Amino acid sequence: MRLLIVLFSLVALSAIGQYDMPSVGANRTGTFWSLDFSVGIPSNWQNTSDNAPALWEYRGVNTTPNAEVGGRGSCETSASGGLPIQSPSSENGFVIFDSNYWDNDANPCGTGNFGTGQAPGPHYAALMTSSFNFTLHPYPALEFYSSLRDYQCTARVEMSVSGGPWEIIYTDPYTNSGQSENGQLIQIPLTGAGGEPDVRFQFVFDGLYYFWMIDDIRLFDLLETDIAILNSSSTDFISNDYLTFPFLPYTVYPDEMAPLLSPRATIRNTGGLTQSEIRLNASLERVADNLGVAGAASLADYVLDPGEETVIDVPSIQSPSELGGYNLVLYTTQSQADEDLSNNRTVIRYDITASNWAIESGPITASYYPPDPYVNVPYVAGNIFVPSAPGMTLESISTTIANGTSTPSSIFAAVYTFHPEDILNLTLVAQSSLVEVSPSMINTFGQENLTTLFFTSPVTLEEGETYFMAVGSPDGGDDVQFGLSSAAPAGASWLVFDNTGFFTLTKSPMVRCNLGTLASIEQQTTPKFAANVYPNPSIGLIQWTLPEQQEPYTLDVYDISGKKIMTKVVQAADQIDLSLLPRGYYSLMHQGENHCFYSKIILN
Repeated sequence: MRLLIVLFSLVALSAIGQYDMPSVGANRTGTFWSLDFSVGIPSNWQNTSDNAPALWEYRGVNTTPNAEVGGRGSCETSASGGLPIQSPSSENGFVIFDSNYWDNDANPCGTGNFGTGQAPGPHYAALMTSSFNFTLHPYPALEFYSSLRDYQCTARVEMSVSGGPWEIIYTDPYTNSGQSENGQLIQIPLTGAGGEPDVRFQFVFDGLYYFWMIDDIRLFDLLETDIAILNSSSTDFISNDYLTFPFLPYTVYPDEMAPLLSPRATIRNTGGLTQSEIRLNASLERVADNLGVAGAASLADYVLDPGEETVIDVPSIQSPSELGGYNLVLYTTQSQADEDLSNNRTVIRYDITASNWAIESGPITASYYPPDPYVNVPYVAGNIFVPSAPGMTLESISTTIANGTSTPSSIFAAVYTFHPEDILNLTLVAQSSLVEVSPSMINTFGQENLTTLFFTSPVTLEEGETYFMAVGSPDGGDDVQFGLSSAAPAGASWLVFDNTGFFTLTKSPMVRCNLGTLASIEQQTTPKFAANVYPNPSIGLIQWTLPEQQEPYTLDVYDISGKKIMTKVVQAADQIDLSLLPRGYYSLMHQGENHCFYSKIILN
């Protein structure tokens, strides 16, 4: 089965996929009521609408449509309907208000066909719960999973205490034509409801298009005092603000780009009481010996009411340029004793290397399969890179080919200048030759066997220029899927389809830049190709199979600084034990009479 990730469309297209949403930090103990919709909408709930028959619908195992289908209106690109909500128990069932379906279920998507369905919009639909008794719950909270696609609507949650007026306790933050993550976890402290014997909620869709899906609702008790870090960054990067691209947070930096760190984090009061004198602290530690090399703390104290959150910045810290791994440790302090210390500390890991540059890290966690209009369209997938040092040269790009790729098919690497106001017209700077994919290059999820694509000559990068470093295929996404790994900074990872459409990704394509590596080792006069080396990462025993069956080869092993540390005569299909070498990045060069095969490995 292919694992897909959600794509947020910036054009009038609906993207498909899956998003794995982590917990936002509040404790998940103390649940006193929950509902997974496995048996439908409770009979004592009220399902009402101003536009009959446009009501909230239940999608279950035995319903039509069933729980494998989300929205089914005219604007869904798949004839079978859109994806269901990506919640923990979506297979059991969920609820959806499908405004697009009720307004136009048969005619082409477009404003000219608004109001042609069985219940024309705009719509007002409310799903109201039965009464809850909070007498024994002084600090209650509400949680649910949500998937919202907005055109001209508001999705909100309202609460009524003891038969009183409805109070809005949550409103979606998305403006017209916005979209949430598919499976967004929402937690709401129920201020004013603690100890009350009669509390009701209603989920309200108000407006026009597209849909709102809800699942896995629960009520739980908050701790009295609890501060949580929701998300964090090592730089001043601001999501979707293209002016901040120079401050993108990378996972691997070349040493000439040792970053000026500007730690920041979003902090939320996930407790039941107001908490004060809140500060964010940062400690930069060297991974090799856990030695602290720098530290700082936010300059102001903060006060947060229950459910309130804020962004806190820490004064800048200059990273050392010394090669190796670093942990930026962020943690909060406050005047009250925190009852849950597990969610107020986070670690951001990055590496300083002699020649590598990457925005993501780790093995394949997902792959991309295109929506229907783009199945066979040539495309490129990549990430934004902005050099902050002069004179940098790019030798090659390493990537992973994911399971589901057909053979034979072709791939290439490319460098473009990137202009966010005109993404479809990428300006090509350099492109590698086409490389045919062989079965040995293909990875399953959890693997990290890299394929390296070389440029004919080193690509000189201009300091401060915004580049789109990408891998692509002329065969389209139906034949070639590239691996995706860690979460992408918003607006930093893209897919571009042959100048016809583009999407931004929530996970980054595995596009790893190799800067001046071959030139720093020794000039090669023979053609350079990628070697299939595995496992990668490895604990020491490395194997390979070279496509050219010339024997023997001279294997040279280089450390992260470009120093040759080992030479050995090997065969085209052979292995070597590197377990005695220190953990880190290494380069392998298989040199034959007429061919040179190059690869990078990580020893754990």
